[in-house]
Amino acid sequence: MISNSSKPAARRKPGGKYRSGGRLTPGKIIRRVLLCFVTLLLFVILSVYVLLFSIAHGPSETMRNALVLSAMQASATKWVPGLFFSQKTVDEIIEASERVTVEQIDINEYTSDSGKKTEPGTQEPVDEWANSTDGIIFETVHGSTYKAYILLIKDPSKVYVATSSNYAQMVTAYGASASNMIPAEQ
Repeated sequence: MISNSSKPAARRKPGGKYRSGGRLTPGKIIRRVLLCFVTLLLFVILSVYVLLFSIAHGPSETMRNALVLSAMQASATKWVPGLFFSQKTVDEIIEASERVTVEQIDINEYTSDSGKKTEPGTQEPVDEWANSTDGIIFETVHGSTYKAYILLIKDPSKVYVATSSNYAQMVTAYGASASNMIPAEQ
């Protein structure tokens, strides 16, 4: 039987099944590679969008604000926060970052002229150096985003930084304190 169509007839595989198309042509290979590339690109774009959406509407306001501010600083990414927030929300985040909180403490309320703290509500001075070790007070200060260690020194003129050429000989065990390593001044 003769067919009038320009396509070749489907060939029969062993086992009675028909296969269509025949060989892989360069066009088919290019289409398949492009299909894989487009699929991968869509997957990456969707993953980045889902990640940014979960950060934008997630539990951490600090992370959200940091990412919005970072995106707004670069000229190429100013449009990104608009995908997740209204312009009003973006403006509120920027305004909150520019707000400066200043806390002023009157020096007379903190300490008297003699260098001693006063009890609140009384004028009786309290010697804050009474419990210090060698004129040194160690304090820890906590804030909402930091933890700081402060070392108050009664007489800073006695403080100096030095290294020793025989440091390894002076330290005989781990955990040696500085007072054990430094010979007493005469």
